[in-house]
Amino acid sequence: MFLVMLFVCLVGSSAAVLAADEGLPEDVSAILGKTLEGALQGYGLTVPGWPEGKIPSDIPPYTQVRVVNSGGSEDEYMILVETNRDELQEYLKELEDVGWYVDYDRSYPSSRLRNITLQFQFNSSTMLQMTVYVRKLGPWPADQCLPTSFRQRKVL
Repeated sequence: MFLVMLFVCLVGSSAAVLAADEGLPEDVSAILGKTLEGALQGYGLTVPGWPEGKIPSDIPPYTQVRVVNSGGSEDEYMILVETNRDELQEYLKELEDVGWYVDYDRSYPSSRLRNITLQFQFNSSTMLQMTVYVRKLGPWPADQCLPTSFRQRKVL
């Protein structure tokens, strides 16, 4: 099982290229996605559907896709979804529209809002790993925060 998971992590979205080069079935990416899904269920990713109440409510649900499963802790939570790059771009735009800072990196897009970071990575052509990181807030009182005009702005 460990070797399968290691193979999936190392191969990731290159599965389609390997399939073409090695004469493997063309749907190897889908097979690897299902293998990864099964392997990760053994690592606590057992919550089906959107993890309502397990992640901050500031994260809008990724509604146009099928959430395979999820799991983790309050500091780090992983969500696996069946999607494609176009649907991910739509979700990133939704995040940006509600105030998230979005980095549209083609390989590893991410998004931030206050102490919450979302990182996205395709493990196969249709299996997206969405990792939620929540940092503990420090002792600085919220009423003494800098005005909005001084907060980090996206550089165009």
